[in-house]
Amino acid sequence: MIDGDNQILPGSLKDIIPYLMDNKPDIFLSPLNELYEGQINNYSWKGIDARQLTQDKVIKKFLIHCELQAHFTGQFFSKEIIQEISFPEFICYEDAWVFPLLLKLSKTVSYSSSGHYLYHKRKGSLSEQITSEKISLLIEATEQMNVNFERNYLSLISCHWINILHKYEQKIKSIEEVKKVKRAIRTVGQV
Repeated sequence: MIDGDNQILPGSLKDIIPYLMDNKPDIFLSPLNELYEGQINNYSWKGIDARQLTQDKVIKKFLIHCELQAHFTGQFFSKEIIQEISFPEFICYEDAWVFPLLLKLSKTVSYSSSGHYLYHKRKGSLSEQITSEKISLLIEATEQMNVNFERNYLSLISCHWINILHKYEQKIKSIEEVKKVKRAIRTVGQV
């Protein structure tokens, strides 16, 4: 998927498409190249550097959130995987909600450390304007990690819950949601 105001780095698709045709992964993932307003675009395509990952490895990369984030844009998904999911009716975080299920359903995942997607980060964008409604959606999306991943990932999932509490506790709209986040953090001690 490509968002209308972002870009694919020139030359990248001529490498990626043959790789997808030859290897037929359920999912092909790569990091986003983030370009902030006013920043000079020094990104260029470095060539495909793809390798197959086990489901365990890709889930850990996703949960650790450094090399891989829950962005649908710039990623490639097989038609069969996409047909098994439905997106929630969210104003944001819909990709974070569906990503754990996509990873759970995938049998073959390819990951390239070379990013082909140029993601323009703009001030005042939807993702930068955090409201209590958006935090509620983030909480719902984070719950999907618990739903779709096994218990042995709880310690990594708890980092997401801790981050929500740390960054947004004052903006969470209900006491019940605060309790839900704290309860999710406490489950780590039960592992």
